Amino acid sequence: MTQALRNDKARVLSDDAIHALLRALDNKRFVSFHFNDTPSRSQCLLLGADLQENRLLLGELYPQPAAEHVLILQQQSFWIQLLADDGFVLTIQVRSRCRVADMLEVEIIDSHWSKNRRWLPRAHFHQHRGPAMSVLPDDREKVDGYLRNLSPCGGCVDFWNQDLRPYLRKGMRLSATMYFNEHFEIHLPIRLLDVAMLRKPCCHTQVRFLMCNVDIFQQNQISQFVYAFQGEASLF
Repeated sequence: MTQALRNDKARVLSDDAIHALLRALDNKRFVSFHFNDTPSRSQCLLLGADLQENRLLLGELYPQPAAEHVLILQQQSFWIQLLADDGFVLTIQVRSRCRVADMLEVEIIDSHWSKNRRWLPRAHFHQHRGPAMSVLPDDREKVDGYLRNLSPCGGCVDFWNQDLRPYLRKGMRLSATMYFNEHFEIHLPIRLLDVAMLRKPCCHTQVRFLMCNVDIFQQNQISQFVYAFQGEASLF
């Protein structure tokens, strides 16, 4: 399928949406699947686009959907979502046209932009059992905590037995490191969305954050981690 855009047929997508899709193709980004009226989600690579015909070519779904969701793909429209560079979410309504091996060709029906990050997949972790995360506040040594949840663009982290409110403030930008295992850690800048001191089950500082200027490779790594653990966070 071609990525070229010709102008001899009415387009469904806005110029901004077309730009986001072409960047996603160039950078081999993942899109997420949302099945109608179900909480289930999957992800796949965006492999191609024929924007003259309002069609997309999608790669193999991961995780593989249940049989009833495969029927949805065949019989109903569904939604795919793409996280753009500016943090906005592009939601595209599509319907299946045909399958080619493990690939799926879909037709674009409609699209809209959203800033609601709650649409994004999110992995949740038990206390003290999520991936470790450290931040480096100004005028202080790094502090260590544990992630409570994580999405492709942000998350929440607990710093136990510490009151960090004198050092961390809403809107502050910090360097952070997430430690997923001994072979996989990610260094990235974050912006703090909220800083709260909680007293249950014991005193700790809870911080909500947004990732800033994450490169495509890191974002794909985080997305794949979230999808691998979504619905299986009890393993932590």
